[in-house]
Amino acid sequence: PHVVPAFLPVDTPVKASPAIDFAAVLGPAVRPGKEDDVAELLAALTSARQMLFWALDRDRTTVTVDDLLTRVREYARLLRGFVKPPHSKQVQAIVVLPAPAPTTTTSKQEEDEAKTVATEAAESPADEQPQQSSIDAAAAKPTEAAAPGQQQQQQQQPQVATRVETLRHAVRFTWRDLLDVKGRDWEASDVGVEEASVLLATAQTLLSRCARDLLTDASAAQTFTTLRRVAGILAEARRLADEAESVVVPGDAEEPHPKQQQQQHKDKKKSWFSSSSSSSKKKDDADTTAPTPDDDTKEHAHAPETPTLSSSSRASADLRLSLPEAWAQLALAEAQTATLRRACAQPHIEWSLIAALCSDQVQRYGSAVAGHVDALTKAAPDAANVREWAGKRFALAFLRSHVEMKTLYFSALARYCVGAPLLEKAVAETDDASCSSALAELNAAMKFHDDAGKACSRFVAAARPIAYVDDPTVALGDSAALVKRARDRALQLDASIFHRGPDAAGPSTFPEPKSLITALPLDDYPGTSPLWTQAAWDAFDRSKLEQPSFGHSGERDCCVIA
Repeated sequence: PHVVPAFLPVDTPVKASPAIDFAAVLGPAVRPGKEDDVAELLAALTSARQMLFWALDRDRTTVTVDDLLTRVREYARLLRGFVKPPHSKQVQAIVVLPAPAPTTTTSKQEEDEAKTVATEAAESPADEQPQQSSIDAAAAKPTEAAAPGQQQQQQQQPQVATRVETLRHAVRFTWRDLLDVKGRDWEASDVGVEEASVLLATAQTLLSRCARDLLTDASAAQTFTTLRRVAGILAEARRLADEAESVVVPGDAEEPHPKQQQQQHKDKKKSWFSSSSSSSKKKDDADTTAPTPDDDTKEHAHAPETPTLSSSSRASADLRLSLPEAWAQLALAEAQTATLRRACAQPHIEWSLIAALCSDQVQRYGSAVAGHVDALTKAAPDAANVREWAGKRFALAFLRSHVEMKTLYFSALARYCVGAPLLEKAVAETDDASCSSALAELNAAMKFHDDAGKACSRFVAAARPIAYVDDPTVALGDSAALVKRARDRALQLDASIFHRGPDAAGPSTFPEPKSLITALPLDDYPGTSPLWTQAAWDAFDRSKLEQPSFGHSGERDCCVIA
């Protein structure tokens, strides 16, 4: 079989961000005389971000995947120090809840104990009281047992809510929103959104590199591993974006109770990542829940619930919507293509294995990737600007035509891999039934190939105003010529010996899909940088930090910033 890679280029537009001088941004919030305590930390943050964007440059062909991920880890370790103090300094706040009317009066001793607790909480040192905090946990304070013989209802006791200091919203970051057709940037005062944006930019760079580099037998193994890493990177980006949406921002109208936060987290819809990238022992959703390739009427198994574009969202649209899921499924599908390339290069071809892998590719492109791409425009009826969404649909025609071309191509390849061994058997054993079945399979493969060629023309036409693509028409023609040669041999054999024609029952059902890929999770993701000492943490005056803000920052310039 002739495997056509034709990976999708995703490097236009570039996920970019302007440079940040952390010393200039956070310098005004440093307490007088504490500048030396944070000088090394702020310099390291500025340098790590600059080196990261240097490595993300598409022209840095000498930067390896490991080098790029090392830069990401170094910057992420510094970012995570903003989330909580080095020793997780906590402050207890007493919240007295209204108690039900008691059946008997409260004893004088119990009243004195309650007053003592409230007085101790009020007299806690002022430097331990956080000015910007998020609720991490809350626990009810246990009470002593009632005295023997005392018959009364137990009163509701005060709750001790634990607040943890945070600098999570200290810096305002600006990134390009890939799904904003007006070309606007997105500002977010959240280090979690910053880290998620970095991971999305890293995934974009690696996907673009795999699409740009020539897939050969020597590079297939490296490409396979890289694309699996991309899926794990995008899973972490999704987790960080979801976490940022649930964090309480200082200045919000109401802070939910910790139990409400936990319940909201449980009620969140499970994304594709939660099942396919959590463990390498579990198969992808596409392997177990996707419909059969020739059942075009069933809804794909990966159809996500349509995200909404809320004005109160903290992350940009390319993180809130299904773009990470679409790119992750695309990465796994392209990794499977590298596997197919290696399998077809072996001296002895396992036709059944290749057919099963192609069947899985049909499900991935036709169900998983296509479903997430379609979800990007589900919010179109709610858009006020019709032309804005029309422009987005035009851009997505580029994605849909690519998915359609790949679905048809792998359908043709699967049919060919079923028909080729039947033709070999017909020739070796002079079996008329095998020849008839092979002719039905190869006729179906030729039809899929013709449709794939038409979809390829639509893909190149849709891509022309958006991005440069390597036209796969010639490669598809070579694959079609291979299928045609096998079909002509079956026709010759049938016309000269068997005279049965193609099987009246038509082609058989698709082979059972088989997947050899899973995402590689970022299980070696770092902790906090040692530069975040207690002295560095205490050097910041939280009252002097800018108010957190989230939203579009206006139209972009004509040039890409990085």
